[in-house]
Amino acid sequence: MDIKEFKDIHFALEAPKGERRAIFNCLNSVYLINELLVDILFIGDSITERFEVYPYFNKYGNIVNRGIGGEATPALKNRLYYDAILLNPKVCVVAEGVNNTAVLWRTAHEGKPVTDQLIKSVLDEYKADMTFIIKELKGRGIIPVVGAVLPIGVKDVRNAVILEENKFLKELCLKEGVTFVDYYSACVSSDGITMQDLTFGDDLHPHVLGYNKMAELLYPVFDKIFNKE
Repeated sequence: MDIKEFKDIHFALEAPKGERRAIFNCLNSVYLINELLVDILFIGDSITERFEVYPYFNKYGNIVNRGIGGEATPALKNRLYYDAILLNPKVCVVAEGVNNTAVLWRTAHEGKPVTDQLIKSVLDEYKADMTFIIKELKGRGIIPVVGAVLPIGVKDVRNAVILEENKFLKELCLKEGVTFVDYYSACVSSDGITMQDLTFGDDLHPHVLGYNKMAELLYPVFDKIFNKE
């Protein structure tokens, strides 16, 4: 890909916008213009964005992080081509879903009823988006690895929906022959609902001990893919 083609693709009117996307356009150009191989690409929301993946996984080759804080699956689906498919990684680790449930939290905190219809609409959108994302990666010859949605550190309306998201992901991965990595079970407390004491206090984003648990689950997956067993 030459620089003109890159600019036409990444700065076209229909390309996704946003501060992080503008940064990613610049970073992606290094790989695309210089025709560099990407071995593992991580894509998702702020939990991915804060995952300092290179120190954990550099033995597997060229590691790229394309996480964006605050993102839900519609935005991930919209930028998948630009931040994953064009880079053509051997493996793409996808983890997203907690921000899809944010509307439920906002609704409850506004004193409005969280209806079954609203919950169904959140789950239906999530299921459709994740199905598209996984099938699109597979169809492009990229190996998807799907991370479970992490538990949150408080009990509220989101807990049950996160469980449903993970149930769906596990079933979808089995159907599609894709690896499902159960971050949830590794990080959930003894109540089976809330996160262990693995954040710096925001009940959402893991600190290093949480990321250590996630990395330990990914090592055998990558060892198998990259023949390092």
